[in-house]
Amino acid sequence: MDIANLKVLVCVNEFWGAWNTAWGGYGFLARMLLPKALGVRPENFHVCLGRRKGGFVGKFLTVEKRTTEEGYTLLKLPRIKRLAARIVNSYDLVISIEATVPFIFYLDGYLKKKILFWVQDPRETSDWDRFKTIKCAAECNYYSQKDYDQVSKCFRDGGVKFVTQGRCLSEKAIRLYKLPADTPMDFLPNPIEIDYRISELGSKEDAVIFLGRLDTQKRGWIFCEIAKRMPQYQFYMMGQSSDDFESSQNGFVNKYAGLANLHFMGRCVGQKKDSMLRKARILVNCSIHEGVPVSFLEAFWYGDCVISSLDPDNLVSRFGIALKRSDGDGYDSVDGFVDAISTVLEDRELWLSKVTKAYEYVSKVHCHEAFRKSLAAMADGLELKKVE
Repeated sequence: MDIANLKVLVCVNEFWGAWNTAWGGYGFLARMLLPKALGVRPENFHVCLGRRKGGFVGKFLTVEKRTTEEGYTLLKLPRIKRLAARIVNSYDLVISIEATVPFIFYLDGYLKKKILFWVQDPRETSDWDRFKTIKCAAECNYYSQKDYDQVSKCFRDGGVKFVTQGRCLSEKAIRLYKLPADTPMDFLPNPIEIDYRISELGSKEDAVIFLGRLDTQKRGWIFCEIAKRMPQYQFYMMGQSSDDFESSQNGFVNKYAGLANLHFMGRCVGQKKDSMLRKARILVNCSIHEGVPVSFLEAFWYGDCVISSLDPDNLVSRFGIALKRSDGDGYDSVDGFVDAISTVLEDRELWLSKVTKAYEYVSKVHCHEAFRKSLAAMADGLELKKVE
């Protein structure tokens, strides 16, 4: 199957700020990575953000659309299932990033297309229980058993094909969506393509970066404490809160604003983000929970050693420094981060060995060519032949 000639619909509830949506990881994947990786023309790349709100009858029955500056089409489906399904059926390939747009799974009686369900970060109740151990902040809980059961129903009816960006996520998805233990779940890696060569490693500085939202899950205050403990090195925090988190948590950014070696960069995109990733030797991840973060893959490609207490698919232990798990506010992990950062920055041979292997891995597994080849094989046979 030639992916580049397909008309693609991606179902996700955010698109990196477009149409007033959030600036989260799913939106970054959908807007910044997927279109180029697919190789489709901008006019053939559409994104379903959900269904439109109720209103006058005419609006109730129609699709709502907007066009981004790149030429991508954003849409909200009619609330009438039969009409919404007719629109979804018009696409060659329908990809759902997790169940972020649950409405499409309630169209199962009308769908002629099998949905390619891309497992990114399935969160079980045990994951939400971990969030509750954080005392200084709260994470918004979006767990919905009703929606997960509907996904399961669609799968049993033959309307869903599961693929995953992290092999370690398969068992979690099987439990969350109540799937048979032998449910096939092929590996479809997040695509990364960056203009960076391993030969550029010599231009790096002894800088440490944080890349992510300044929200509860990411526990950015740990990074600040690390910087406080290591005044001999420069720390750069790239990210911005996706809500009113900062003001509601006694302003942890303001608390550490006086540190001379800690720089708050705000949300970094484009050249600004590229220059920081080229500059740094280390990326620190302080999160209490992740799937397989795109930031890990970006760091691998840029020759940045990842240090984290999370180790999805053993990527960090293979290509960085994996620390022991830390729940709660995470202040007990600061010593471990400080020791690991010191080790990596002082042992250049260790750092070079880690980042070289990481670069080779991500160049082979997460490049656009590998992504397209994998997706093309998975996209064959996605039509629901049993539906009239």
